Amino acid sequence: MVAKDQIDIELLRLELQIQIKKSGSKNIYTARARYNLGRALWLSNKPLETTQTVGEFDAVISFMTQREPNHQILSETETWLWKS
Repeated sequence: MVAKDQIDIELLRLELQIQIKKSGSKNIYTARARYNLGRALWLSNKPLETTQTVGEFDAVISFMTQREPNHQILSETETWLWKS
């Protein structure tokens, strides 16, 4: 199970890198990719990954607050961040 979780995290990291190259870091799809990665990192229940989760969620919140303040990703991200 741990190996599968690690593979999922690596795939989400790759998806984020592709999305950043494709659309840039200031894009709603990049924010969604960051959210998905952050959520997977959080669910891994490891200290380092939890720290990385906060970083990813901070980036999502910063972008979404400025560009899409009423979008569901923002409220979901804030909810997950408050859990950490």
